[in-house]
Parts: sequence; C-alpha cells; structure tokens
Amino acid sequence: MKYISKIILALVFPLMMVSCGEEYLETESGTNVSAGKIENSIQGAEAIMNGVYRKLFSNFASKPTGQGILSMTWRYDMRCEDIAFKRNSWGYYMDYKLWYAGELWGTTNENWSFYYNIILNCNKVMDNVENFKTEDDYKYVKAQAETMRSWAYFYLVRLYQQTYKGNEDKLGVILRKAGTYDALPRSTVQECYDFIETELLDAEKLLDGLSRKHKSHVNQNVVQGLLARVYLTQERWSDAASYAKKARSNSSLMSTEDYTAGFNSIKNNEWIWGLEIVSDEAKSWHSHYTVITTNLQADGTALNYNKYDMYYGINEDLYAKMDDNDVRKTLFNPTDARFPYLHSKWQIKSNFMGDFALMRGAEMLLIEAEADSHIAAKVTDAQNLLKELRVSRAIDAAAVADVAKTGQDLTDEILLERRIELWGEGFRWFDIKRTTGKMVRNVNQFQNPAYSTGISDAMMYINPGSSLWAMQVPKKEFEANDALNHDTDQNPEPPRGL
Repeated sequence: MKYISKIILALVFPLMMVSCGEEYLETESGTNVSAGKIENSIQGAEAIMNGVYRKLFSNFASKPTGQGILSMTWRYDMRCEDIAFKRNSWGYYMDYKLWYAGELWGTTNENWSFYYNIILNCNKVMDNVENFKTEDDYKYVKAQAETMRSWAYFYLVRLYQQTYKGNEDKLGVILRKAGTYDALPRSTVQECYDFIETELLDAEKLLDGLSRKHKSHVNQNVVQGLLARVYLTQERWSDAASYAKKARSNSSLMSTEDYTAGFNSIKNNEWIWGLEIVSDEAKSWHSHYTVITTNLQADGTALNYNKYDMYYGINEDLYAKMDDNDVRKTLFNPTDARFPYLHSKWQIKSNFMGDFALMRGAEMLLIEAEADSHIAAKVTDAQNLLKELRVSRAIDAAAVADVAKTGQDLTDEILLERRIELWGEGFRWFDIKRTTGKMVRNVNQFQNPAYSTGISDAMMYINPGSSLWAMQVPKKEFEANDALNHDTDQNPEPPRGL
C-alpha cells in the first residue's frame, strides 16, 4: 500500500461536534458519520473539519511526545538553545541531539504524516464543498478547510527546506490539492508560498463578518495572523505589520496575574486561537502536560515523573538577559532544588490536561514591531510597541524605560523579546532559520553532565544553511511516489547529531 495512502483519513478520527449554545466541544465517534453524509452534505464536511481540529490535540503516538500540535512545537524548541533539561524524557533528548532529521528517523516521518494527514482531510472537504454553495455554512466550512490546509503547508515547507528568502527556487514540499494519492513532484518553495498566500487571502474574504462557532476554529483574525507569519518569513515587512495589527484587533495583552496563571485556559483574553481540551481527552501520562509541567494533582500525586527527574527549565544565559522587573522572570526558579531554572509557565488545569494556545496577541504585536523596525518611517512605532509589551509584563510598569535603540540593534532587541515572551511555544527554531542566524548552544543548556560531554563544535554552533535546518523527506515517500527521484529530489543528508 502506498505510504501516503496510509495516512489516516477523517473517517477514523473521533469527530468534534459543536453543541449549539454550549461553550465546549462534545465528542462523537467518527463511525457515526457515514461516507455518504461526508460526501453529500455540508454537515459532513463540517464534521471532517471538526475531526481536523481534534487531531491538533489528540494523542497519535500513545506517549507524551504525541499529544498533538503542542508536542510538535515543543520538540521544535527542544532542537534550539533556550530550553534546558535534566535528563532524557520521552524522546525529547533525541530532538535536542538533532538525531531525527534523516529520511529513516521517527521525527521526520511523524511530522510528514501529521501535517499531510490534516491536508488530505481538508482536501476531502475542498473536493466537494462547491456542491453546497447555497448552504448557510458554505463560506465558513470552506474557509476552515483552506486555512488549515495552508497552516499545515506552512509548517511543512519550513521543516523540509531552508527558509524562504534566497531559497525560492529550491524544492519545497508536495502540493496535494485534491483528496487523491496521485504521484506528484515536490513544488518549489515559491510555489508553496504562493499557494499558501492565495488560500489564506480567500479564507480571509470568506470569513468577513462571520462569527466562529468555537475558539478552536479559525476566524478572520486567525487567518490574518497566519498571513502575518507568512509575510514575516518572506520579509514583506509592510504586509507583515499590517496583518499582525489586524490579527490582534480583537484581543488585548493579558495582565501579569494572567501571565502566571498556568497558560492553560482558552478563556484567556489574549488568546486569538486556542484548543479547549475536553474531559475525555485526559490521558494521564499520555498527556504532554504531564511531562512539561511541575504542579501537582489535587490528590497530591506528583506529575512530570518527578521520581525520574524529568524537568525542563530556561537556559541560564537567556534568564540572565531578563529584567528583574519582568513578571516572566518569575516563571523560572534559578535555585529550585529539583532543577535549577525550573519553569512554571504551563500548569495542569485538571485531569492531567490544559488547553493549548495556538496564537496570542503578544506574538502579533512582536511581528508588527519587528516588521516596523525594518521600515525607516516606522521605527518609532516599533519602539513604542516593544515598550507597550514590556509595560504589560512589568511588575512595576512605571519602571519600564523608553526604547532608544534603532536599526539592527532594535530588531535584535525585538527578537530577544520574542525568545522571552514565546519561550517554549515553538517559534525559536523557525526564527533562527528565517533570520539566518547562527544557533549557539552552550553547556548551560545541558545541566546533566552526561549530556554535555563530547559535544562537537558542529553541534554547538549551527550555521545558516546547514543541512540540519531541513529535514529529509521520508524514504517511504520516495518508495511510493513515482514522481520523485531520490537522487535529485531528496534534501542533503544531515549529520546524525551530537
């Protein structure tokens, strides 16, 4: 059987059905939705999309590293320099060692399957949605499918190729636009970005004036935020700033009290997009929250496998760059007896779980600020935005000084702010790639001596353009796809890692 055809389709997803008038998502077995209903009704198309959203938080690997998109983005940050950890835990050690970029390794296969799973389900909707133009939910459902398909392609093209700028003509990923398994070649990076932009712009129009049915669904602000991310990566500064401003128009920066409340509630006013975890998704040790959090269950049972010392914290070098007046610094304890610089950013809400934040107003503010810092006429705007965020995160707002830097110094200051504000949320890997920065990993990250010995310079200092920045396409895709030639269409093989 072809590799790509093995990707699970929506019919086997437990589907999330929106309950009218309720503030949560009820669950229903995917087997309750017949093939005919999916192919022949707008309700069936919406059921597929609810299955896609559930895929974002469902456990696909029966382990904490498989808890949907939150596990995926945590693994991206584990490949960088800002997360410190005490010992090997559920494979994250392998991500830190950068072992999983080759064509036979688990992570490159898991990423490929995860995002193409979403794409193929969205394609099933797009194949049939034009049959329902007269239905009330036509625009809403089509926009959901276009947006989530583009969202998945944006991750794929950044994972399986170098950054956009300067690599437009290189091979990107396979653009599957229909729910078929035809042999198709890899499209160029430019073709991938053009498709993503076209889809998102259409979704933005479709969603104009429409209210979403649940915060897990995308609305116009979410689409605008995704466009801001795309334009930032393309260095289209004016477009990035404009769309980031639109995206955060209906959100406000959270208070310092909310910032320390555990990052676990979809009701947070700063969350533009999030996933509410329903009770049946409580998976005890299968939950990603059981690994990254440090708080206790109500019955006093220690989570995070404390007896195995599986703890995560901030790299002390980044901690040292944080102002003592910054509430975000209070989320890390440099003298914790269990693990120095242990974090408390994510805290379990109940039943081993917490909600997932997928887009926040602060991220959009930082995109706007970074983009403005590259536009001569908007440098003052960039400075003011940076100060606005710092004031909102200050224990004593009156003590926050004006931002006086300009040029590259200002941009670098904003990028540092992104590292602090978005720590552990899955942005660092892509930020280093798009800015063609040099990743400098140091022994402060490896607080267990067993993990800090024998580290080569090649792994401590990773230069722009290194083959480590782009995963290889899974070998099984080449075996199944006759349109691909392994000799000419595969990415360079990266070194095995540390």
